Formats: sequence, C-alpha cells, structure tokens
Amino acid sequence: MKALRLNEIVSRRNLVLLMAGKFFLNSFNLFVSIMLQLGIGLALSRKIKSLWILLFVLVVASITYGCIYFSVSMIFTKIHQSTSQVVTENLVTTELENNESMNSFGKFINLVNIDSQNISDYFQFGIMPLIDFFVTIFFGLTYSFIISWKFGSFYLLFGTGMFFIANLFYKKSLKNRKQFQNEDDKQKSFFTEVYRNLPILRLFKPDKWIGQFNARLYRTKKVWFIKYNQASSSSMGLMSGGLYLLEILSLALGLWLVFLREINFGEMVGVWNAGIGSIFDPFFSLPITLNFIADQKSSIARVQKSLLQRGTVENTGWHDEKIDRIQLNDVCFKYDQNKAMIIDHLSTEIDPHKITFIIGKNGVGKSTLFKLLFGVVLPKKGNINILMKNKNYSSLEGIASYVPQTVELYHDSLRNNLTFGHSISDSEILNALKSSGAYSIVKQLSSGLNTVIESTESFSPGELRRLAIARALLAKRKLILLDEPFSDIDQKNQKDLMNIFRKMSNEMGLIIITHDFKWITEEDNILSLGGGSKYE
Repeated sequence: MKALRLNEIVSRRNLVLLMAGKFFLNSFNLFVSIMLQLGIGLALSRKIKSLWILLFVLVVASITYGCIYFSVSMIFTKIHQSTSQVVTENLVTTELENNESMNSFGKFINLVNIDSQNISDYFQFGIMPLIDFFVTIFFGLTYSFIISWKFGSFYLLFGTGMFFIANLFYKKSLKNRKQFQNEDDKQKSFFTEVYRNLPILRLFKPDKWIGQFNARLYRTKKVWFIKYNQASSSSMGLMSGGLYLLEILSLALGLWLVFLREINFGEMVGVWNAGIGSIFDPFFSLPITLNFIADQKSSIARVQKSLLQRGTVENTGWHDEKIDRIQLNDVCFKYDQNKAMIIDHLSTEIDPHKITFIIGKNGVGKSTLFKLLFGVVLPKKGNINILMKNKNYSSLEGIASYVPQTVELYHDSLRNNLTFGHSISDSEILNALKSSGAYSIVKQLSSGLNTVIESTESFSPGELRRLAIARALLAKRKLILLDEPFSDIDQKNQKDLMNIFRKMSNEMGLIIITHDFKWITEEDNILSLGGGSKYE
C-alpha cells in the first residue's frame, strides 16, 4: 500500500477557498486596529460624519467576517469527513491485503478510532492554525514596526523567546505522546484478548490476575501520560502567565511612547490592539496548536508505517482458473511458543477436484493446515505449491473460498453479508441459496435479502452454516475449504449438508475438516494427520 498523501485527499478548489478565507480572517484584527487608530483620530478631531461612515464599514466588515468564518468551518467539516473516510478505508484495505501485518488488534483499533481522527483534524487544528500563526504575526509585526520600531522590536524580541519555549515543550510532548500511544496499544490488546475468551476465562475466575496485569499495564502507560501532560501543562502555564505580563508591559511601553510624543494616542491604541490580537493571542494559542500537532504527527507516523507494510496477497485475478493439484513438500510448522512441530514433515498431494476429508484427533494440526494452505502462516520448512495452468502459487488466497466453523454475520443487510458489496444479481444469489439449502431460511425473513442482520443469534448453527456455504459459492471459486461443518448441528442437518456437498462436488472441489467418519465414502480422498500422515 502506498503512503497516504493528504494533498491527494483535499481538493485544490477547497484548498484555494480555505486559504483565501483564512487570509481574510487573519488580517481582520489588523484591519480593526487601523480602524481604531483612524477612529480615535476622527473623534479627537470631532469629525462625526466620518465616524459614522467608519462605524458602518466596521459593521459590514464584521458581518462579512461571520459569513466567511461559517464558510471556512463548512470546508473544514468536509475535509474532516473525507479524510477520516479515506484514512480508515486505507487502513482496513491494508490489513486485508497483508497477512504479515505487525499490528496487534488493540493497535489497529487505536489506528482506526483515534489516529484516523487525529489526522482528520490535521488541517483544522494543526496545519492551518500554524499557518494562521505566522500570517497573523507577520501582519501584526509589520504594522507595529511601521508605527514604531520600538514597539515592533519589543513584540519581536519577546515573541521569538516565547516561540522557542513553546517549541521546546512541543518536542517533549511529541516524544512522550509516542511512548504513551505504544503502551495504550498494549493495554487495549490485552482487554481485547480477555473479551474474546471471556466464556472460557469465567471458568477459571481470573479476576485477580486480570486486575493485576491491567494495573501493571496502566502504571506503565500512566508514567508516559503524566510526562506528556506535564510538558503540555508547563507550556500552557508559562505561556498564559507570560502573555498577561507582556500585555501589561506593552501597554506601559505604549503610554511611555505617547508621553514622549513619539506616537499619538490613536496609534498607541491601534498598535496595542494589534499586539494583543495579532501577536500575543497567536502566541497564547501556539502551545495548544503544537500539542495538537504533536498528537497528529505521531498519528500520521503510525498510520503511514501501517500503510507502507508490504502487501502479501499475490493471487488476485486468478480465482476463476481451475487448480490442477496441490502439493505439500516436506512441510513443517510450529507456533513460536511450542517446542514440538504441529505439522511434521508432511509430504502429500491433494486432488482439488474431489471431496477430501482431513481427519485426526484434536491438536494434530487440521485447522493449522488450513492456515498454511491460505498463507495465513508460513511453513518453517518445506513448501506448498498450488499448481495451475498459467502459474503456480504458494497459497490458496484469492483462489479458494472458505467456510469457517464459527460463522459471523455483520450488522448489515443479508445481501451484503452474502456478497460483501460485490455486484451480484439477485438470480445468482438465489441460485447460491438454493444450492446451499438456505433458500427457505431467506424466504421466511420479512424483508428477504434486504433484512438487516441484528445478531447471529437469530439463526441456528445449521442455518448459519448454510448461509456461509452460500457466501462461499458466490465467491465463485473452484475450491472450497470447510472447517468442521458438521459440528454443533443434529444428525438430520448433517445428512442434509452432506447431500449438498455431494451435489457441489460435481462442479468444484471440497476440502473438509471433520471428526465424523460416517459421511466418508470410498470415492472420497482422506488426509489423516497425527500418528503418521498419509494420503489415501
């Protein structure tokens, strides 16, 4: 996946309108300062008619300011929505394309929920405020130096000092924020794993262990969170206190210059207003902006790192082609935490045009073999060859379809649950439902294929299995792998499913993991794992 470029998300038109609007808004305080200067001069000269004209100009300008502010806010909203959508879709697509992703579940949730939002705020609360800062400061200093070089030098000297202080705390915030996010990923991953295994964990009453482990993770995270907040709070405290002091000092300087008759009272008020609104206020908000940018830069780095992971899906575009045969050559595999091999020197050949049953006791590697075939995990030794007419592959990903033991349906229409958004006609869907024995299930639903699935609990295990088979058929692969399709369903449903599989085998190959041997016939292939693997 290529790196995400924000300039590809924001249209040029929106960017031009945004910059033009912000230019007007940033220069408005300078405009008011000049009007104040002129107004005081007109008042002292008792030019009432000119004062009314100036007041009218200020009112019109203020209304225009409000309208432009509204328009700029709407553009920011559009940018936020489009950026959030693009970032999230890119993250999900990258995870789908990459079997070797290094993202934990907790980190992925943070990337989608938190980091994508931080990036979506990048223009509104990061880049644009920083541009506002420099533009507004430029206008304020230019006006101050024109009126009085002493005023301008005062603002420039103290403003520069405040900038370097804020930048120092910004760097500390960025460093501590990155460490905090890493520790937060770990804590979220832990609770995700706990929740996934909650039914089993309840049997062991692990409340104390969960609490202790979480407390340890929280303490580590808390250290970096405190450091991050200390840097931010120190910056805010110094800047806000310092700015009030500088406002008083600048007022004293202005009055002193009026006393020395270097500037008049109107110029003093205009420059002082410019100093507060166009110089001090930007410096006051600078730590907030830099803290936002610290969050956003950290999020951008995390998302870009995730998007730049190498995609591992290599079989796209070949799913319509028939598989000649599947070869496993001296395949060995074990999980990192295990010492012994789960799959140990397995050499065999599978005919993908018939029904192949994979049998064996629990723990001998039947489900692991499926993972190897799909490329979810890679052999520690040996190789897997998917032999086809035009090309050979090392996995079935993109070539074969899959029916898991536990079927998941999502909170969407049944149609989308079956097609996953692909353009498939109703007639094709109905044919797949009939072939899988799921047509009667859909027929009973009030809205048919448009029924929104609220929960998988609305269906029995047998019904879910049939819907999953229909989904696999709609993928239009020449081979389907089924993991324990007979589990959790009664004898009658098992027999019905086996009849469906026999009919399906006339058009495609099936590889079935099972503990139940009664459905195996002499025409079927058998791959026995554990106690000496062989292919019969």
